[in-house]
Amino acid sequence: MKLILSFFMIYFLGPQYSWGHYDFEFSGKESDWIEFEVSSKEIKSLQFNFEVIGGKKTFIRDLVAPNGKVIIKSNYATPSSQRIPPWIYSTIGNKVRPTYVVDGLFSIIVNDSINGMDNKTGMWKLRLVDGNGQSNKKVFIHKNTLTREEATLQKGMKIKLHHQGLIDPLALELAIEDLEKIYRDYGLSIDIVIKDNWQDPLEETNDLEKKIQEFTKGRRNEVQIYLFSRGKVSDQKDFQGLASCLPGFISQKIDKHCALAIGFTPRVEINFNKLKKVVGHELAHYLGLFHLEDDYYPFGRRDDGLEDTHSGNESSNFMHKTSEYFEVIEFTSQQITKMLSHPELF
Repeated sequence: MKLILSFFMIYFLGPQYSWGHYDFEFSGKESDWIEFEVSSKEIKSLQFNFEVIGGKKTFIRDLVAPNGKVIIKSNYATPSSQRIPPWIYSTIGNKVRPTYVVDGLFSIIVNDSINGMDNKTGMWKLRLVDGNGQSNKKVFIHKNTLTREEATLQKGMKIKLHHQGLIDPLALELAIEDLEKIYRDYGLSIDIVIKDNWQDPLEETNDLEKKIQEFTKGRRNEVQIYLFSRGKVSDQKDFQGLASCLPGFISQKIDKHCALAIGFTPRVEINFNKLKKVVGHELAHYLGLFHLEDDYYPFGRRDDGLEDTHSGNESSNFMHKTSEYFEVIEFTSQQITKMLSHPELF
């Protein structure tokens, strides 16, 4: 069975749905092909957002553009003895990667940087797969588009940073103001509002994965950053961060939201230059950037797919995964272009 929808008038076997949204269900491991008609000719970037109930490892098996270009191709059909687990392959095997499938939220952005994708008009096709093979999944798909005209009118992104009041508020405010200026100097408008009355719901653990599963409960209308204390453990890094969605988006249906979690280890003196870089790093994940390089041992390494991020000064880049260099931090031209394709900035 083939499912067809239009992002300007949506249909599912006859009934009409609201503009830009689509709901369906599938059982077992694999969905039917779904078709999306995009009629606007002046789209700079397309963001497809997925919210899934009943499948924590649901991801895109295939995504095919109107011109036949395969944007995402999984290895789901390869014999299991010869393949990387498909949810890992989906992350490392494609230039556009729907990564960090956490509790049913994931997203992709297709923009002009992909060769041959200047024109995104026509019928898109995709199908999903569930890594756990759970019996029934309810899927909500909604899209964000950014036209070339809209891309000249940046309205900026509102962000809330929550903390427990366990960190110097003035130093935190100055660090955040400096980070906003760095982003602004690169042409990205972000507005971070600091909230100091937050209570960590899981103070008994410093496990970042468990933390972010708790932090992401409930829908939110703005980007959320949670800054929490990891306790006084001497062998921990000063900071550790995690983005629950890459790229991020504002959920519309299920009772979860994409969040950024940053744990800090209390010190006599906290290095706020480090904190500034970690916050900026996780925020760039939300806007669609990957690490300069990730090691998916034992399956191999994967870089970020950009051509200008592997120069000699990469230790100063925001997206270097392990660099201890925090004095001067920067983005490359292609990183900026990629972040500026995120529709929520406009």
